[in-house]
Amino acid sequence: MKKIYIAIVFLIICAGVCIFEQVTINKVYNEATAIINTAIDFNEEKDFESAKNQCKKLRDTWSKSYPYLSAMIDHAQLDSASAAIKSTNDISKENKDELSEKLIEAKNEIQILKENQSITLGNIF
Repeated sequence: MKKIYIAIVFLIICAGVCIFEQVTINKVYNEATAIINTAIDFNEEKDFESAKNQCKKLRDTWSKSYPYLSAMIDHAQLDSASAAIKSTNDISKENKDELSEKLIEAKNEIQILKENQSITLGNIF
């Protein structure tokens, strides 16, 4: 009977970790895409400084969430998203089109990350 209780506790822990993973990934995805969309809007309105501030906010949000994500997700997938997010730092004021491209690339990487980690039958099996 003890083994059944241990198995039940183990299953509850596993389910809790899976729920925590999905909540964390969805939260980071929602925050990051909202920041990226705002930055793209500022960049299209020719407000480069506000767009750069949003990029800094994006990098800070990503840095804060990265330790949790790296514990749950393959590092190769995270590295491509990290590289895309960090590339928004090195863009000059004269190249506003490049900033939009980098932001869209970062958004796509985060979306791919979310899709790869979502709970679907294909991901489970």
